[in-house]
Amino acid sequence: MEGCIQRAQKIVVQTFVQEYKSLISSVNSAASNPYAQLAVAAVFAAEEDNYQPLTEVYEEQFGAGFEIELSGDLRFSQTTLSPNFSVDGLFQGATREEVVEGLRNGTISPSEIPVDFVERDGIKVVNNNRSASVLRQAGIPEDQWDLVNQTGNEEVEKSVDQKLQRNKLPETGTTKAVITRGSNN
Repeated sequence: MEGCIQRAQKIVVQTFVQEYKSLISSVNSAASNPYAQLAVAAVFAAEEDNYQPLTEVYEEQFGAGFEIELSGDLRFSQTTLSPNFSVDGLFQGATREEVVEGLRNGTISPSEIPVDFVERDGIKVVNNNRSASVLRQAGIPEDQWDLVNQTGNEEVEKSVDQKLQRNKLPETGTTKAVITRGSNN
């Protein structure tokens, strides 16, 4: 049965590649649309039987800009996220992809990744944005996240305020952030 499913998936992928060849040749026209960019990255991955995570393919093709979104009452406190964790933090410079893979394969538990937030107008504005983003990307349901309410903690409140101001965001943050290349935010 598994062999049949894999063959069917390969046929679907091959059809997808054939249908979107023209899109690949006009990658520049997709530059302003992140969804079109992700579709192009998927085509590149499928065409080469390269089943690495789409975020890696995307970065190879476009250099940066993979968008991630929070739902419900959770919000990011910044608009861009570095692909690497801080060297002096919990994951000591690990890439987001390494942490996502650890969450997916069970070597890292969601309970090992606290997500600090402060509450603003009934919205939970996240302080450690990369932590929230890897949990989301790994597909961990929010009810399994270790959400830590830091409302009233002066240090965390100040950190969230600085991020919001630096990113020109309202006090309730944003639902979307873009993963970039480069230094940590």
